Amino acid sequence: MNTTQKEDSAKAVNNDLSLDQAAILLSAISYYSETGNLDSVFNDNMAPYGWEISWQPVSEYGGNYALIANNGDQYLLAIRGSVLDFSESALEDWFEEDFNVLAQDPWTYIETNGSPMVSAGTSVGMNNLNNLFDFNGNSITDFLGNLTDSDSLCVTGHSLGGGLAPIYALYLKYWYSTYQPTVNPAMNIVTFAGPTVSNADFGSLFIQYFNGSYTAYVNIIDIVPMAASNIANIGNLYFGDDNSDEPRAADIYMPSHPDITLQAFFDAADVAIITAQAYEESWYTPLADGEVTQLNTDSAIISNDYTGFDAWMEQAGSQHGSNNYLQLMGLQPINLQ
Repeated sequence: MNTTQKEDSAKAVNNDLSLDQAAILLSAISYYSETGNLDSVFNDNMAPYGWEISWQPVSEYGGNYALIANNGDQYLLAIRGSVLDFSESALEDWFEEDFNVLAQDPWTYIETNGSPMVSAGTSVGMNNLNNLFDFNGNSITDFLGNLTDSDSLCVTGHSLGGGLAPIYALYLKYWYSTYQPTVNPAMNIVTFAGPTVSNADFGSLFIQYFNGSYTAYVNIIDIVPMAASNIANIGNLYFGDDNSDEPRAADIYMPSHPDITLQAFFDAADVAIITAQAYEESWYTPLADGEVTQLNTDSAIISNDYTGFDAWMEQAGSQHGSNNYLQLMGLQPINLQ
């Protein structure tokens, strides 16, 4: 795995967006599908750079949403992540419901000698994407079936959308080979804050199709990219310096369980996921081909007015937020008046 460090991505040149900047911008805009003002946010923040929406569904399906935009030269498929609730009650549901990594499903679309597996949540999410339809009844693949060999498609997403993007991109390779075998548009993947949702055999299959065409941007103190392969170390991300005014997770107690530290919770979640992987005989493994580009390499903390458990959770939410990733990529956050 190639790892590079990056404080910011390259700034937009001549008032233009790089492809990776366009990818995080569209990924951030996709969240506004939940508030009903996606079109206006797109028009204010992305249309000025020459991008337009090419396809969008009437509504989400099963909690999943995606949209496609183009600038005349490039198509972008952005898969929306889930808006994670950074609170104690939600924390207990992350790994079983939001990430849904305790069970795994076989990847059966492309024949291989191995046993590729993806998390059950990813499998459900991918199927949900295929049930999104626009006002004309066209699905994502109906639209993408009109692309040609001269077109370029980038599949992107933030958070759980970043976990889904590589999986769905490989599905699109299967779809083109099966239903449009004479068409092979150039395809690459750019993700932001994506969790690990597949095993080593999936990674081996993935590299056959996307060697050198996958980039993962990760804020090094974002907790989500550490799921599901590095849960135990999540508690070490914040306030680990002895000179810090705030405690680390080992010194923070759960508000409703005053005898359990936040670190103990992460340790228990780690044991549960390891046990589930042993049962499946399938271990979550980061995609080996990805060029992981590290953001926020000085581990800059975002100030907040909370203390203890609330301060830790607020920090986690701020570090993971799409607006933070926009800034780390050299763009302005989306601020609605």
